[in-house]
Amino acid sequence: MPSVDLAAGERKAAMWAHSAEVPSGGPRPDLEVRRVRTREELADYARILAADRDSPSAVEVFDRVAPSALAEDCQAHYLLGYHHGEPVCSGEIFWHAGVAGIHDISTLSGSRRREFGGVMTLAAVDSARAAGYDTVVLQATAEDEPVYRELGFRTDGWFTEYPVPIVPLENRGYTTREQLLSIGFEHVHVENDRYDGPQTGVADIDGVPRYFVRLNRFFDDGDEFSVWPIDDESLALEQEAWRLYVAAWDAGDHPPARLTELNALLEARNSTPPATARTMFAQWRHDERDVRHDENGPSYLMRRR
Repeated sequence: MPSVDLAAGERKAAMWAHSAEVPSGGPRPDLEVRRVRTREELADYARILAADRDSPSAVEVFDRVAPSALAEDCQAHYLLGYHHGEPVCSGEIFWHAGVAGIHDISTLSGSRRREFGGVMTLAAVDSARAAGYDTVVLQATAEDEPVYRELGFRTDGWFTEYPVPIVPLENRGYTTREQLLSIGFEHVHVENDRYDGPQTGVADIDGVPRYFVRLNRFFDDGDEFSVWPIDDESLALEQEAWRLYVAAWDAGDHPPARLTELNALLEARNSTPPATARTMFAQWRHDERDVRHDENGPSYLMRRR
């Protein structure tokens, strides 16, 4: 594969604050902020995020992970801001390792310049404070950094993002499914969750179907996964759920009741690696299909490194 020269992209400040030093948001008559509790609210949250980030796939992603995202013990709390009863802004706070991270403060274009983003940020800090978190962190653009400084945040460094150019399939040397299979790539049966690439699902590994869960540690050419065997019954149910999902997606319909039932049944099996799971590195390549998936699986293959 040819080498790629990366150009520096967006630069963001790494900021933090003690929650006790950040002022309380308090009530505001023109904006009500509350935690997302229902699938309908989560859909509104995803719609705002998708519009602000120009990422339509966010709507699909949050629809598929709704049971986990809405669970009371979910580490991420999603917040919605309502202006005269209409959802116009959103934000996320994520609890991990004793730190509360604020992410994805977003506002619909028609509701900007009203300080709604600041209100959402303070609401997130209020949530962190109420949950007993002392340290709150976020990333801010150079334009927004002074705003967060006024709220009590301090800059402790900078992140620079390096966008990776997409190399056309025809320049990779292998473009068809048959060619990819010939160099060790294998079939992916099911994709249960996706965010910046496959997160969870079922794929052949050394010719045997196995569950996989991405560990979110990124490397130059592949990702780290936890993998474990899948029994015949679970595989059949996963494939049934996948076919129902694809049919609903292609028809533009809401997920059928049977799919909701299957997702609830399979969630514990496909999202929590057992103690016997092993770690592996995997590469992903799309095949020649113009569609993202069909009833047999996604239009990409996996290879163990």
